[in-house]
Amino acid sequence: MTMQEAELIAELRRLPLRPSSVTRVLMVLDDPRNGAAAAADAVSPDVGLCARILHLANSPYFGASGRIGSIDRAVVTVGTSVVRSLAITTAAGLLGEAAKVPAGFWSHSGAVGVAASRLAGRFGLAAADALCAGLLHDLGVALAYQFDSEAY
Repeated sequence: MTMQEAELIAELRRLPLRPSSVTRVLMVLDDPRNGAAAAADAVSPDVGLCARILHLANSPYFGASGRIGSIDRAVVTVGTSVVRSLAITTAAGLLGEAAKVPAGFWSHSGAVGVAASRLAGRFGLAAADALCAGLLHDLGVALAYQFDSEAY
């Protein structure tokens, strides 16, 4: 990856997310008749959310390392559970430039998410659902920190 590409990706991560897009994505995901294609359609108007999903789909965790270039394929790769988690963390204000979370929050949540996804099969659970549960398990902590970081 060249420096220009890295700078462009960094700028895309700073794009603000539109709350109306998050609401629409969650509504689509709440309807069991909808699949990945409907989720991708709901996500596509929000460039910031698309950038985050594409970045995650191309991460080492999913093994694609830069091969996924469309939002349709990215949603299929990460799964609708992960898209839901991104939408929820976005709605809670935990992503983006103005996000305020305790030190080490995302590294801890990421580690718990990966561990949960690795153990999920032993308990008959879907790895993607376990990943999302691990990522979101401390959501209340982050919200409490945003509300009153001193008392946190």
